[in-house]
Amino acid sequence: MSGEIIIRNATQDEMKIVGELYTRGWQRTYPGLVPQEYLDSMSCEKSAKRFKEYMNTQGQGILVAVDYNDVPVGFTAYCMDEGIEDCVLLDSLHVSPSHQSKGIGKKLIFALGQLARVKGHSRMSISVVDGNTRARDIYQHLGAVYVLSYQHTLDERFTAPSKTYVWNDLNVFN
Repeated sequence: MSGEIIIRNATQDEMKIVGELYTRGWQRTYPGLVPQEYLDSMSCEKSAKRFKEYMNTQGQGILVAVDYNDVPVGFTAYCMDEGIEDCVLLDSLHVSPSHQSKGIGKKLIFALGQLARVKGHSRMSISVVDGNTRARDIYQHLGAVYVLSYQHTLDERFTAPSKTYVWNDLNVFN
């Protein structure tokens, strides 16, 4: 079936595509919400390198949504949330523009929620840059609740006001 999307663990060879999804996603989503200088400084190559390192760090991982050609069209990166006990942080979620509004982001969120539950964790969190109302509304619709506001560190120069949301019951991802 040509429309079927599969969620699986990413491979090192896919980090170039993951880096492109991440960089282009930020540059498309965050103008006016984070400093433009930060967005202009982003590159697909730097992001690919970052995610290669990310995958090699204990307790972190990346799931990809692949199309019928086994090409990633979306991804989610995850690690442990250091600020919330027994909680997996959905650290990044991006879907290519041509595949948005088709439920792929939701599939990735559900796959990570299920993975977190299987690994014995009780909660999952996500941070949302203030002003990204589309993402916030989706997460709240899926059951995430607001926990705190903070300044998200983008790099050594920039921060962005953000909010953390948590799913306190991973059974919602059954």
